[in-house]
Amino acid sequence: MSVRESSIASRLTIGFSLVLALAVAVSILAVVRAQQLSEVTSRLYDHPFVVSREVLLMRVTFTTMTRELADLAEGRSPEPQQQAQMLRIAQGDGELITRLARIHERYLGPREDVDRIEQALTQWRAVRDDVVELARDRRFDEARPRNETLGREMAERVDGALGTVTDFALRRAAAFLAEAHERQNQLQTELSLATLALLGIGALAAAVIVRGIVRPLRALRGAMLHLAGGQLDTPLPSGRVAREIAAMTEGLAVFKATARRLADQGWIRNEIGRLTMALQRAETPQAFAAALITGLAPQVGATCGLVHLRNGEPGRLRPQAGYGCGDDPAALAAAGAPGRGLVAQCAAQQTPLLLEDLPDGYVAAGSGLGAAPPRV
Repeated sequence: MSVRESSIASRLTIGFSLVLALAVAVSILAVVRAQQLSEVTSRLYDHPFVVSREVLLMRVTFTTMTRELADLAEGRSPEPQQQAQMLRIAQGDGELITRLARIHERYLGPREDVDRIEQALTQWRAVRDDVVELARDRRFDEARPRNETLGREMAERVDGALGTVTDFALRRAAAFLAEAHERQNQLQTELSLATLALLGIGALAAAVIVRGIVRPLRALRGAMLHLAGGQLDTPLPSGRVAREIAAMTEGLAVFKATARRLADQGWIRNEIGRLTMALQRAETPQAFAAALITGLAPQVGATCGLVHLRNGEPGRLRPQAGYGCGDDPAALAAAGAPGRGLVAQCAAQQTPLLLEDLPDGYVAAGSGLGAAPPRV
């Protein structure tokens, strides 16, 4: 069985299954691309953004520590405040260690960049410890120049190393952003194409349904209306259609045949009634024969005919009325004696005659309308 002959339920199931399958495929594609985009975004946050934030916070903490160290080297603050400054410098150093460890964990660039930060901090810590020790001994005249020379130089090295890490993190962030935009554009393009494909398959399924179901049903409805209106010669839809429509067409064919049979029976009854009324009005054999042949010949499709009356003589037929054979049918009749000709002989015997194995042209069968060799 071909697809065109399948049932309506099968066609609808196949069509909606295709649309549903494509919709599921589009959904899966959207989920996969969204996950990829989410991974890129997560990498963007977990690496460049975290590193950039930690470097920024390290710079803030380190700047605060250098200022505290400069104030301590100047010796302008009272001794209790100097103790607090030393404590804050120590706490800031711990914060630097924590943030540097996080940078070391998340940084995607060369490890030497992070190592340079750690080396620069180690060198700066040596100068810091010397300045703190000189300030604790109230030797501010030595602490100040040491901090302004070596301390500032080491601080610039730390800042330069932090800047290198920041630049790489920003470049990496730009690359991740570009990749995210590319994935986003790819997702939009693929979803657009998949949506167009889904719409195309939906339109194709709708066209198939309209062509294979709606049109045959519309043609079947038109045939029903014409048959109900009495147009019994209306042709029924044909061709390879769905099983349900084919069954409906077969049922409609039965209805058409029944209606035609009932119409034929009604026509026959009407013609019999009309012919009976015409015969009842006849007062002579000639009028009876004329009414009979005139009413009957057109209905049976005869082109000409004669009505004979058998008189008292055995086998003798006398024409009474004709149809399509001239104004004087009696002149065309065979009015001979009994047994003259095969037809007259059959009339005389009132039985059929069966002739077999006749030579060509040996005998002719004739009536009041003419004669011809019999068919053998």
